[in-house]
Amino acid sequence: MRNLEKTLVVSLAFASVSIVHAQTVWVNGAAEGAFNAQAFTSSASGDDIRSIFGLGYKRATFSGDTTDGFIAFGGNDQDAFVSGPPNNFNNWGSFTLLSNPQSYTGNTFTLKVDFTSPAMNGGTLAASITGQVSSIPDGGVTIDFDNNYQYFQFNNGSVDGWLWFRVNDLSVHHGQTEAVSGDVHVTPEPASCLALAPGLIGLWRRRRTRTK
Repeated sequence: MRNLEKTLVVSLAFASVSIVHAQTVWVNGAAEGAFNAQAFTSSASGDDIRSIFGLGYKRATFSGDTTDGFIAFGGNDQDAFVSGPPNNFNNWGSFTLLSNPQSYTGNTFTLKVDFTSPAMNGGTLAASITGQVSSIPDGGVTIDFDNNYQYFQFNNGSVDGWLWFRVNDLSVHHGQTEAVSGDVHVTPEPASCLALAPGLIGLWRRRRTRTK
């Protein structure tokens, strides 16, 4: 390949990477959960709380634009034993631990995160992450989630790419409420930009031939 051709390809590659980082992607969806392999709830049922003993979980919705391919959710937690508004927003649900002493060790909690955007051809991207529930000596509870990234490929109309996310572990003391948090990374594929390379090189060659 001639030097100018190499320069064109390299320039397009750098341009495509810049476009990927500059492009914002809308991330939107909902999170729900269940203890010990219970059935998940449906949004139509109005039942937004799951609990065992004095530990309750309340589901959530989330939305926002990525910045440089990244967005984090967490905070804004609401009491998990209060059904209906105010609802959790921009977290992946909340846990509330009541003051009555119980042993929670040996239980499990499965978090289900559904992404409606970005998604695959109008459908949803869904993942379930299971955590181990344990009591701690001071009267609190920890939930040790699988912190590995979950990967999805999406086709969001005019945008193709990859989404990956993970959930952070959580600790809650009795009488307190804590939100489930995590981070999302979205990488649109620069295929459309790279596809321009052969055409630009062809045009350059044609013009070069004419000027000889």
